Amino acid sequence: MMRFLWMLSVFFLLAEASAESTSERLVNDWLNLEIQKGQLRSNWNQREKDIEHRLMLMDIEQKRLEESVAQRANLTSDSDQRRLEYLEQQEVLEREQAELKTLLQKNLQFSQTLLPRLPPPLQADWKDKIELLSTSNLSNSESLQRQLEFFKAIEEFNSRVALHKGAIENPETRSIFVTQIYLGVSQGWYVSDDGKSYGYGRSTPLGWRWWHNEDAYQELGRELTPKMIADVLNIMENPTTAAFVALPIKVAQ
Repeated sequence: MMRFLWMLSVFFLLAEASAESTSERLVNDWLNLEIQKGQLRSNWNQREKDIEHRLMLMDIEQKRLEESVAQRANLTSDSDQRRLEYLEQQEVLEREQAELKTLLQKNLQFSQTLLPRLPPPLQADWKDKIELLSTSNLSNSESLQRQLEFFKAIEEFNSRVALHKGAIENPETRSIFVTQIYLGVSQGWYVSDDGKSYGYGRSTPLGWRWWHNEDAYQELGRELTPKMIADVLNIMENPTTAAFVALPIKVAQ
């Protein structure tokens, strides 16, 4: 009996020791798990911050890329718009150049028609220039400049009384050297140094024409003498002897 009680006591002591060992092991395992959980949580928090930081950097980079793409799109759009405007301006300039060229061609044709009707000295000055305008490949600006010079010369000649010495064709004596007086571009007279040849001239639709000696009277319907022309020449060459003189003219119908 005593032995049984002793053995039972030993059993309980062993059981209690075993229970204490198991509890201690469980506590240690729980502590280890808690430590691991803490480490995992700490590691996760750090990784979460790293991930959030990276995401923030990625968002910033994405916005920069989007802004860059937008800027390039705007640049492309602006460039296309400017190119379109340049093309439109070029088309307008080309159309204006074509219109100007057509106008200059018509004006040149008019100049060629007008040239024979001008006084002979003006014709001689501009005949070769007008022919050059019609045959050379000048730019619009060059052609315009020369045509303006032509009409300016006409205007200047038309605004004054001009003297000119040179040869004219006379049906009776052929070429004779005379002094010519021009009143603008529409009326003219001439007289030779010896007073034997004289005449009247004016612009007609068929060109400039001279009427010689008595034919001048028939054209004018009024008397024209060499002295009348010589008196005007003397006044023009010696202004201090100025006096009222008259020369007959004819206004074209």
